[in-house]
Amino acid sequence: MSDASNGLPAAELAELTGAHWVKSSYSGPTGGNCVEVAFLAEGQVAVRNSRHPSGPALVFSPCDWDAFIGRVRDGQFGWPAAGVPGVPGAPGAPGPPGATGR
Repeated sequence: MSDASNGLPAAELAELTGAHWVKSSYSGPTGGNCVEVAFLAEGQVAVRNSRHPSGPALVFSPCDWDAFIGRVRDGQFGWPAAGVPGVPGAPGAPGPPGATGR
């Protein structure tokens, strides 16, 4: 497991060298306020601001990432739970405003 400190600039985190970063398909072509994730060795997940790719990055253990994703799915961060009609991304729900198919 990495002993890197969270919040360090991405360029200073050796485990991020060569990482493949991805962002949500809901992100527009202009970038917007998005986060990117990279799946690292040993199951770790890194998160950074897509507008500042060399800025701070957070690295989560597999257990912490799974807990976070579970809580997002359960709606514990102020958003309705996944699968609720009308929630973007739910089956049969419309996408974000201005989206043209997926």
